Amino acid sequence: MSRPSPIRRLFSALWRGLTWFRLALSNLLFLAFLVFIYVLYFSGGPPPQPEKAALLLNLGGTLVDEKSEVSPLQALAGEPSPAEREIALRDVLDAIQEAARDPAITALVMELDFLVSAGISKSLEIAAAMDTFKATGKPVIAVGDYFTQDQYLLASQADEVILHPMGAVPLEGFASYRNHFRQALDKALGSTSRWPSRCCVTTGPRERKPSPWPGLKTSGGNMSPWLKAAATCPLAASTATSTAMPST
Repeated sequence: MSRPSPIRRLFSALWRGLTWFRLALSNLLFLAFLVFIYVLYFSGGPPPQPEKAALLLNLGGTLVDEKSEVSPLQALAGEPSPAEREIALRDVLDAIQEAARDPAITALVMELDFLVSAGISKSLEIAAAMDTFKATGKPVIAVGDYFTQDQYLLASQADEVILHPMGAVPLEGFASYRNHFRQALDKALGSTSRWPSRCCVTTGPRERKPSPWPGLKTSGGNMSPWLKAAATCPLAASTATSTAMPST
């Protein structure tokens, strides 16, 4: 068997050297990546806490009793916006109670700009926790550029409210909300609110009976169409009580 030519041996040596160099460079890059991951996630530790600090309560989202389930795809999509974010009420109460016991916490600062909705019951529970916090002698400060009614209900529990000079607080009040009297009518009429449309559908002529509620009239003196349908309904006439309500 003849020996390979010098040129072939030269190219073979160069190719083997290039292969070893490529493998060594790949290994070095892989080791450098592992060191970077270790430094990024496992080195350093948390930053040192100051001796005295204030608890910043940034309520950005909607206060709920229990958070909704989040699908893995939504979790991978990133942090949700304040309109979609949910804040567990228990987490807020635990944070305030823990801050009240922590001697390093000297004040509570609430940022309410991105609070979407809280509700009266949840706001009152947070107000009770803030009363416990204030009982330790620590102040509560509310900060915001613009307060909605839900936001101001929480801000009003603070010792000091800081509002932007160009901000506003639109207070609508709860009297402007529409009232629903379905349950009251059910109790007064002695039946469910669905029976007028169900019992008054007939296939032939119907005898018109007098109204079992002669006192129910509108402010103009005429009975409303809904009550007219109820008065002419045979089921209503048979189930009505003899007690007449005073006219309005």
